[in-house]
Amino acid sequence: SSGINAEYGGPSGTYAGLWSQGMQTVGVYTWYVGAKYEGTWEKGKRHGYGVERRARWVYEGEWKDDKKTGYGVLRSHRGATFEGTWLESTQDGYGVETYADGGFYIGQWYRGMRQGYGVRVVNPKITPRDMLNIISTLAQAQHGLGVQDKKSVWNISNFPVQNTNEETGVPQIRVSVDHEEDDRFESEKPEKQRIQNNGTQHPPPMEVYRGEWKNDKRSGYGVLETCTGMKYDGEWLNNFRSGYGVLNHKDGRQESGKWKQNRRQFEKKHCWSS
Repeated sequence: SSGINAEYGGPSGTYAGLWSQGMQTVGVYTWYVGAKYEGTWEKGKRHGYGVERRARWVYEGEWKDDKKTGYGVLRSHRGATFEGTWLESTQDGYGVETYADGGFYIGQWYRGMRQGYGVRVVNPKITPRDMLNIISTLAQAQHGLGVQDKKSVWNISNFPVQNTNEETGVPQIRVSVDHEEDDRFESEKPEKQRIQNNGTQHPPPMEVYRGEWKNDKRSGYGVLETCTGMKYDGEWLNNFRSGYGVLNHKDGRQESGKWKQNRRQFEKKHCWSS
């Protein structure tokens, strides 16, 4: 039968809304555990456009055959957000994920994992929307350029990473990193140390990684650089500098060669006795 605002209580929850030939079409389903879906239905399944609210997150977007499929936005109550394409309730295709600490990733996804090409920003001084505009502008600028010219176009100096000193209000292009005791990238430090650094009067520098990803980790070719001058250009494996690459330090020193788990490998010299 068909009806308007007809209610039905089942073993898992209750539905209130429109019906057509005994099936839900547009309405609200509330699970007894507290979750709620409000949107369109087809053949008894969430299909079309709808909003689902759970204890830890809210999803708003497209559905197909009872699963998140198409374009949608998921917001965590802890502050994280994903906006992009979905396939069978996992991020798949292209999207922007913003993390609770303000960092974000823009790029390709496969079955819920970062995979393909993407840009990951740590300790950002710009918004994901600004970064999208920068990527679009730089991509247009490099059209028709040679390989070396293309690399210069993507230099971090082209990003508006200007910071403001809260005490003086004076803009600063670079962040003081006197608290750092080594030349490791911020994203490579133990989580405890990064938390301590974030709590100091010297905020950690912005980092930008642009390159390949596999199984949710930096793998393949990529460039990681900071606004303090550190830069690694080369191969990666499971988030480690692994393979051939060049590391430029803040003081101007340069290391090039083969790397393994962030350490440069040196050839062993053999001594032969006659």
